[in-house]
Amino acid sequence: MTSRRFEGRVAIVTGAASGIGAAIAHRFVFEGASVFATDVQTEKGEAVASACGADFRSLGVADASAWDALIAEVGERRGRLDILVNNAGILRKGGIEDLDLIAWNRRFAVNVDGVMLGCRAAIGLIKRNHDPYGGVIINTSSTAAFGAIAGDVAYTASEAAVHML
Repeated sequence: MTSRRFEGRVAIVTGAASGIGAAIAHRFVFEGASVFATDVQTEKGEAVASACGADFRSLGVADASAWDALIAEVGERRGRLDILVNNAGILRKGGIEDLDLIAWNRRFAVNVDGVMLGCRAAIGLIKRNHDPYGGVIINTSSTAAFGAIAGDVAYTASEAAVHML
């Protein structure tokens, strides 16, 4: 039995090809939401979306123009956005002595910039709802935000930055 508490609501879930993102997409659809499941892992993302009844869109969260295009499409197709779940993130093991600036910047681009870009792109459409219930942006981060993970300083630092957003 479901409450269908998200009936009539529109959601975007990033990092929806697996794990927590996939579970969120499934649950939101189950609760009645129209969901745009996004990820860079197209094949896996399409499978998740097909299994739960969501729409899939390939999205590199660190690409501002890709965010703008997605939000424009959601606005055109659904006329509103109620929920944004910024869940996409990357983790690559490696100590600081093995970490080059390119790898550091890539983690921050996906894990932090992607969250900021999603918030920035979505907030206008969410505000246009004029709904007494408003809207919500959920930014997920790891417990790594609160304590270092041995062997991955870039992930820990990026998750702490997300927590501060």
